[in-house]
Amino acid sequence: MNETGWAIDIDRDDIARATLVADAATPLEAGQVRVHIDSYAMTANNITYAVFGKPAGLFGNDQGYWDFFAERDAPGRLPVWGFATVTESAAEGIAA
Repeated sequence: MNETGWAIDIDRDDIARATLVADAATPLEAGQVRVHIDSYAMTANNITYAVFGKPAGLFGNDQGYWDFFAERDAPGRLPVWGFATVTESAAEGIAA
């Protein structure tokens, strides 16, 4: 599949700076699915995660939220809740 999707890259130092970027589809690996987003929601919770994305050092060797979802030198990308339709599947038991 050669379609291009999109993603929102967020500046980790200034979350008000965000950019919509093309995100090229790559071949699926075993266990993965590709979906078409039907609807999603970005809530205050998502924004709180972004604001507190960097390690605070409050609990010793704590990790910031960004460390779970992006490479350290890459822009942040927040996961969101939503509904989607499976368009391609390499996962056993999940059909497109």
